[in-house]
Amino acid sequence: MADDLTELQRRRALTEDAARAAAVESRHAGGRRTARENLEAIVDAGSLVEYGRYAIAAQRSRRDLQELIERTPADGLIAGTARINGDIFGDAAACAVLAYDYMVLAGTQGAHGHRKKDRLFELIERLRLPTVFFAEGGGGRPGDTDYPVVSALDVRAFALWAGLSGLVPRIAIVNGRCFAGNAVIAGCSDLIVATKHVSIGLGGPA
Repeated sequence: MADDLTELQRRRALTEDAARAAAVESRHAGGRRTARENLEAIVDAGSLVEYGRYAIAAQRSRRDLQELIERTPADGLIAGTARINGDIFGDAAACAVLAYDYMVLAGTQGAHGHRKKDRLFELIERLRLPTVFFAEGGGGRPGDTDYPVVSALDVRAFALWAGLSGLVPRIAIVNGRCFAGNAVIAGCSDLIVATKHVSIGLGGPA
């Protein structure tokens, strides 16, 4: 049991920004915050209940497991339930928050990340949770070889996200590059908050 707890603590530490000092420094040098910093800036302290924190990219067939644990924490998507301005709104402050992590494979959408979104979107519908989504990232990730797909029609996230229209407020926040699937998430939101440095596109220039 002690060994298992030690390993759990080690894995948790690897999901924190402190484990990726060089990547964090690069983000800050570009005038941007990390995904975790973005969430910490808006949610009430200690209120985030994260889903799938220990997920990794679906690339075990071509990359070392330890490398994936160290380099693809949360499969590049931090997501969960939280509270925003609970001191003002009380119980009505409950919400859902999601943030693609650009420090993980350019914020691309991975197979396990899609499943996290599916689960959380269903919870959002059931509990009627207002949602904030930091959508920066590069769209679908072609390198997830553990689940070979052609058209990825089994990905339910986009239909589930669209189905929330009219049920809950959906706010997308973008600072940086936001393309393909990430841009679909942003574009289907009720409100997009974007900085002057943002680039949003459904397809690449080629």
